[in-house]
Amino acid sequence: MKSLCAIPMILVCGLCYAQNYRAVQPDTAVYFMNDSGLIRAISIDSSYSDGLDTIYYSFNTVRHDTSHCSGEQFAEYSLNPKGASWLGRQVISKPNGTQVFFNKDQDSIFIKTLALQGESWRLFQLDNGNYLEATVSTVSSENILGTYDSVKTILLEAKDNSNNVIAHPLNGKKIQIAKHRGFTTLLHFYEFPNDTFSYHITDKGILTWREVYDFEVGDKIQIYRSTASYVGDNTYILYHYLDKSFSTDLNTVYYTVEIDSHRYFFNWGRSDSIIRESHNRDTIGISYSNLNGKVIETQPEEFTHGTNDILRWHEYIDYDLYWIDSSCYPRRSAIFKNYEYYPSADSCLLPVIDGIFEEINLIEGIGALSSWSSTGGLLTDHLLFYQKAGCTYGTLFTGISSPELTDNAISIYPNPATNEVTINLNHPISYDATITLHDVTGKEIFAANHAQQFPLHIATDSFNPGFYFMSIRIGSSSVTRKLVIQR
Repeated sequence: MKSLCAIPMILVCGLCYAQNYRAVQPDTAVYFMNDSGLIRAISIDSSYSDGLDTIYYSFNTVRHDTSHCSGEQFAEYSLNPKGASWLGRQVISKPNGTQVFFNKDQDSIFIKTLALQGESWRLFQLDNGNYLEATVSTVSSENILGTYDSVKTILLEAKDNSNNVIAHPLNGKKIQIAKHRGFTTLLHFYEFPNDTFSYHITDKGILTWREVYDFEVGDKIQIYRSTASYVGDNTYILYHYLDKSFSTDLNTVYYTVEIDSHRYFFNWGRSDSIIRESHNRDTIGISYSNLNGKVIETQPEEFTHGTNDILRWHEYIDYDLYWIDSSCYPRRSAIFKNYEYYPSADSCLLPVIDGIFEEINLIEGIGALSSWSSTGGLLTDHLLFYQKAGCTYGTLFTGISSPELTDNAISIYPNPATNEVTINLNHPISYDATITLHDVTGKEIFAANHAQQFPLHIATDSFNPGFYFMSIRIGSSSVTRKLVIQR
């Protein structure tokens, strides 16, 4: 009798072990990261039950799909704000434990959450009668973000219509489902089967402002800011954090910061031709509030928009790892790419002509880097250097050295001159030269403020004979030479 009772007990326990696996957890947002550091989220917005199946809907994201804007001007640049997320447009959950996902072509992807170890099924139909087979290879207890859970590992293998194994990029790829957490490893279902990157569950979710503006006394961070309009403007800004304190509720931080900036102006199109420069150093107070708040309340890639007639929205929001240096730990960054589009019809966004593009990169422990462009110009921030927590990245910029001019560096000929004098520099320069000519009374009779091309020829046939003083300034260095004009 003991042996007879053991058989049904084993069957019942096996069934219990198979039950209660759900690939999608509708009540919470779950984050996943691929090997390149890109973070995506599974977040269910709504659900519907027809009495038998339950249908889950993920958030909308923007897709570059021109079909919904056919006939519109600039339709080739249009966007669909109601596009499906990376999970697909919907998930159909059936009573037998099968969950059906859909790629961008609305082809079905079948996940059997109640399948037992060793069980196989057709997960996806490929072209020419080929298909992807899924097999539960193992069921084991694994540590998932600090908590042990029962995890099913499903291996993929491509086969032809005669059930022979064939070559395919997804062969050996796996999907994992934890009993209480749902997916722990999965693929990009919207782009399935073309996207072969695996995504693994992570606790690296949306950044908080506390993480972005997490500086310590002694930290140094330098950015390079370039702007472009009619005159180029490059600024190197070094932030040195001298003091730190918090509000009583710990939700606001106060820093005392020394800011050292080097600014260079140059002729547009000639970044090697500096017109003028400035160097400033100041100590100021900076504060950041709402430290416990998230940098955004939506999910990565989730479509959001304003209420203005000219719609300003986040085209997509990527959260990825910002790898600084092999000796430093990786830092997360939230990249916001904002475009100006306006709604022409349902599910049709058209670009605003001469609209603004803005990109903001919030980096954990580094702060905010901004980029924007419009018809009026362009601004771009780059992380150049930082030093914090014993970690150093990049090279600290300390200034562009202007040339030290000497008499030997400049040639003026002929001297004495009659109808023309030539000025030549005996070495290349990165700065524009300023050249002035004064008579013996100190009156300026000639000036060239942004001389770039040498040798430079100056007509002197209209000058009175006599003695003159020619000054040449390059950067912060200058030389004055005597010139004689005779007839």
